[in-house]
Amino acid sequence: MLKSYRAALIALLLLLLVHLQPVYRVCVDGQWLTGLYTGGQIRLANEAAEAAADELLPGEAALPVLRKSLRVRLRRPAGNTAVLSDALLLSLGEVRSADAVSVNGAALGSVADGEALLDALRLTIRSDMPVGAAVGNLGGRLQVFPVYTRAGLERSKADMLAEILAAAPVFYLDSGGKCVESA
Repeated sequence: MLKSYRAALIALLLLLLVHLQPVYRVCVDGQWLTGLYTGGQIRLANEAAEAAADELLPGEAALPVLRKSLRVRLRRPAGNTAVLSDALLLSLGEVRSADAVSVNGAALGSVADGEALLDALRLTIRSDMPVGAAVGNLGGRLQVFPVYTRAGLERSKADMLAEILAAAPVFYLDSGGKCVESA
């Protein structure tokens, strides 16, 4: 009877050992990230950040050394590799998160805050609306999407707004759908 308990206990311990996973809490530049990461996730995030830094920066960029705290868990790690890669890349100081702008597929550059740019565009369209117009639309396909860029390459909101309006002028329609001329 004692042998069967011992065998069951050994089987249970072996089963636990098979399912235990080493995971890490990760600290980038003094900030502990939420979630736990496997060694493979950390390696992938580091490789992605290095590749992005090589594309963005002249010369070789040195990513920060990560501080790691080992844990052992039965559950899968809940860390997001993209979050870790983002933290590594932005820790360089020479890289910024920005919003790229394009009109009809032509890249116009990037701005620090795409939402603020869109708000300014809406305000400009409303404030320039001629009498009799019910709606104003941009005469092209505007896209604003997140990108990484070198620090200092972002354009001002006012300059980007002027470029958007030059690339895709605004047209105004009355309630019947006919074009209304600007004053």
